[in-house]
Amino acid sequence: MLGITTFRIAFGQPKATVGRQPMDFENAELWVVPNPSGLNAHESVASLATAYREVAVAAGIDVGKDSVTT
Repeated sequence: MLGITTFRIAFGQPKATVGRQPMDFENAELWVVPNPSGLNAHESVASLATAYREVAVAAGIDVGKDSVTT
């Protein structure tokens, strides 16, 4: 799911954090990633890349290098 605020409201989880959620959704892992909008000033390109990479790896996608560079 894109955006922690959206997730918190839609799922009634006001203390949820970005990342893998403790519950599944329709028998699938549920991940919340930061919204990449320019309005999301507290996320950097590196932190966005790290968050999206984590989801890709969990989905079995070969992302290559283990580190993110800026």
